[in-house]
Amino acid sequence: MANKIHSYIKLYVADIAEENLSEQDKNRNIALIYFAVNIESVGDVISKNLLSPADSKNRQCLTFSTQGWEELVELHKQVVTNMHLSFNTLTSNNKTFARRLIEEKDRIRHLEQRSNEQHYQRLQSGSPASIETSNIQLETIRALRQINSLFTAVAYPILNASGDLLASRLTKANS
Repeated sequence: MANKIHSYIKLYVADIAEENLSEQDKNRNIALIYFAVNIESVGDVISKNLLSPADSKNRQCLTFSTQGWEELVELHKQVVTNMHLSFNTLTSNNKTFARRLIEEKDRIRHLEQRSNEQHYQRLQSGSPASIETSNIQLETIRALRQINSLFTAVAYPILNASGDLLASRLTKANS
C-alpha cells in the first residue's frame, strides 16, 4: 500500500508544470517527494525489522520483561506523537513545529540509549525474560529510532531554509 501511495504522490508532483512554480513551490514539491519516500521507508522498516521479530516472539511464546515492555511502549508512544508532529510540520511548513521535531529526535535518541543501558543491566542481572527476548528488544528499539528519524527528516529543509540548522553537530577537531 505504501509503495502505491508513494508512486501516486511522485507521479502527481511530477505532473505539475515546474516552469509555472515559484522557487518555494518547487522546494515544496521536492519536500513532498522526500516525505513520500520516507513513508515508504517506514513501511519497509516495519515489514522487515518489526513484523518478523514480533512473529518470532509470538511463535516462541516469549514475553518481554515488565520494564523492557514499558520502555518499548514509551518509545513507541513518542514515535507516534512525533509522526503526528511530522505530518503537521509537512502541511504547515511551520518552523516551530520543525524545531520541536528535532528536539524530539534528540529525546528519542536519549530514550534509546537509556533503554539499551537498562536492557544490558537486566541481562547482567540474569533476567530470564530479558535474556530470551534480548535480540527482539534491541531490534525493536533500533527500528523505532529509524522510523522516528524518517519522520523527523521533514524538519531539516524547513530549518535549513530559515537558517536555524547547524551544518554539523560535530565540534571543531583539535589541530
